[in-house]
Amino acid sequence: MKLPIILIGFMASGKSSLGKKLARKLNLRFTDLDTEIEKREGISITEIFKNKGEAYFRALETEILQEVLQNKDHVIALGGGAVCHSNNIDLVNGFGLSIYLKKSNAQLLGRLRQNKEERPLVADLNDVELKSLIQEKMNERAVFYEQAHLIIEEDKPKISDLLERIQQLEVEK
Repeated sequence: MKLPIILIGFMASGKSSLGKKLARKLNLRFTDLDTEIEKREGISITEIFKNKGEAYFRALETEILQEVLQNKDHVIALGGGAVCHSNNIDLVNGFGLSIYLKKSNAQLLGRLRQNKEERPLVADLNDVELKSLIQEKMNERAVFYEQAHLIIEEDKPKISDLLERIQQLEVEK
């Protein structure tokens, strides 16, 4: 199996939840890239954006991604925009097995609506604004997400099915 396994997709697509389960099942470490960035900076992603700007954040994100990818035996969940900057999708695909957790815009809207308070970037948006943001960002990001080695469209994929698909993909290569 090509490691690390890197989960990509829009915010609220389930990357962290699935990543933790997958790591447990494979007896690997789990790393959430956004959490690593917050640890390094000592402040939240929202604060980084507000105080230092997106360009700073994206450069830091790429730097930490490069470091995290060096350790092969773990599952990594990336932030929603991580693969859309600095050729990071090529970096991810070159170092590991990328899995895109693809959700419909309606699924994303429902998921984000349920836990808006946990996501500062969307906390203050009404439903119309949230729907518009999802549409806009998905239009921009789909070209990157679709480059993943494996695309999972099930809403809540079973770990056993996912492992089978990963092994099948490895055999085909």
